[in-house]
Amino acid sequence: MKVTPIVERIESGIRDFRKVDGLDGLAALDDQSFVPPAVFVSPLAESAQDNSRAGGGATRQVVTVTFAIVVVIAGQARHGVVVNEQLDDLTRAVKERLRGWVVPGASSETIYRRGKLLRAAGGQIAWQMDFEYRQQELSP
Repeated sequence: MKVTPIVERIESGIRDFRKVDGLDGLAALDDQSFVPPAVFVSPLAESAQDNSRAGGGATRQVVTVTFAIVVVIAGQARHGVVVNEQLDDLTRAVKERLRGWVVPGASSETIYRRGKLLRAAGGQIAWQMDFEYRQQELSP
């Protein structure tokens, strides 16, 4: 899965993040080498339907691609209500930007599936949002 189109979609429409990055940026979560608020895009999973035959003997398969958006905000020196409101504002903006959008090469719109607290430590709050889309893959 290529995360660049998703990173670019977020960067071009949401100006509130100081950092927008892919999986390598998410790996830096522990060393805190960035200033929140930040957002990271990471592949999570793929699940495939059974093969079907396409014209000319090719094999077609529909693959559901699941990816995570991780929103990271500062959790220190703020009142809990302010932190909750900032997290809600940022996650809402990401959902509005991605929900219904068609990732280049996808055969369906992007669907928001779930959100969950990923981490609350080291002065940071990290919230993970899972999205998915389908793509058709053809093999000759």
